[in-house]
Amino acid sequence: MLWNTRESYGLITRLFHWGIALLFFALFFVGLYMGELDKTDPLRKQLFALHQSVGMLVFLLTLIRIPLSRIQPEPMPPSHMGPWEVQFANAVKKGMNLLLLLIPIAGYLTVTTKGYHPIFFGIEMPILIGENEELHEFFEETHEFLAWTLMAIVVLHMAAAWKHHFIDKDDVLLRMLGRKRPE
Repeated sequence: MLWNTRESYGLITRLFHWGIALLFFALFFVGLYMGELDKTDPLRKQLFALHQSVGMLVFLLTLIRIPLSRIQPEPMPPSHMGPWEVQFANAVKKGMNLLLLLIPIAGYLTVTTKGYHPIFFGIEMPILIGENEELHEFFEETHEFLAWTLMAIVVLHMAAAWKHHFIDKDDVLLRMLGRKRPE
């Protein structure tokens, strides 16, 4: 099944969820690695170009994912979840989507305020703000802070999924894996 139902997530939602998750983890850890490389290391320049490209791809995928999630039904939460848990889960999802948009924007502006054209898989993108060292520092720190914030929220999100699976023994995690709990 391609689309969500009130009982399960469809293939499209699952592909966006896991694809964006994998890309975010790759971006996060490559970003940490890049920061440790010597500025003269040729690998650093290649990784920066790849990091920019994949970051913009995550931005675009998130822009597609948000309206797609609004036109599909959301699977019903387990009956044991209280209203505050449902509201909290929805707030976490919205927060993650917002950060998945803000992080690439801050990254893009980090590059342009250094005076460089961001690269999207070999294509030079426009410079939105010219070279400005103060703004560069601001956007660089913002980019890093937001990435760490998203990582913390993702860890919380994963812990909640595991709680549902191992403690509550409901099908919240299994639905995102395209499976059902054996009866």
